[in-house]
Amino acid sequence: MMDELDLARRAVRRSLLTEEQLSMAQAYASGGRSLLAVLLDLGYLRPQDVADLALQRLPPSPPRRSPLKTLGLLAVTAIATALISRSCSDERGFAQGRPLPRAVEEPSGPGVRGSEGPWAQVALRSSEAIRRAAAEQKRSGTISPKTELEVRHAAEVLSEAVAQGADGVPALTSLARARELLDDWEGAAAWYRRALAREELEESAHLGLARVLLALDRPLQALEHATAASTGEFAAEAFLVRAKADINLGNKEEARSNLDLALRRDPELRDRVRALEQRLDE
Repeated sequence: MMDELDLARRAVRRSLLTEEQLSMAQAYASGGRSLLAVLLDLGYLRPQDVADLALQRLPPSPPRRSPLKTLGLLAVTAIATALISRSCSDERGFAQGRPLPRAVEEPSGPGVRGSEGPWAQVALRSSEAIRRAAAEQKRSGTISPKTELEVRHAAEVLSEAVAQGADGVPALTSLARARELLDDWEGAAAWYRRALAREELEESAHLGLARVLLALDRPLQALEHATAASTGEFAAEAFLVRAKADINLGNKEEARSNLDLALRRDPELRDRVRALEQRLDE
């Protein structure tokens, strides 16, 4: 890993890679994956970049066991790993990797529970990537293929962090949000429920579970959880989800009332409110 990290830092110095990208890749590689393979898989570096950086470190005839020759072999291995990963990808080009865990039993690993310890830092970095993806979805209504790949990696790393004991409510809700962004409704619901089992008044988990239940065509249950999230900082979004549930249930007057409340709380929801009002007028 140190040889790979040295090469990655050289990429930063040559402006081929940003410090933020390197930090994110290190979080993804914390489970034992090749750092170079992660950088390639995320598209932060090109195979040619890795090869050039490695070859610059190699003398014309390196000793058989020299660290420099090892670095060159690492670069070749990383490139091969990335190419194999891409050849096994689905039709959209996302690397499949190993299956992402869904909700798991209480962790038994050596990590520290909650918000302390090294795994908590890994969980924090992964959660930040998921939050950025959620913000992108809120702005544009979808996430890009590259962002989806980042979410997949972040979810995988965060699942491992949770299994190692970094399973505070923020980590659980972030993992649920990742599964939601990937349209894994049942998986997301399981993680949101686990967060609520830890803290039954957690409004972000109630709101997330309401969104997921709506996607699963369970509007009555969605309405219940959206209502539980409609008194604090997530109130505007909660009223919007309540309105959607009411529309699905045929409660037009209640839906209009909730849309009005959502718009009062957050005027930036105007476009989304108008789209739902059009559904009511159909």
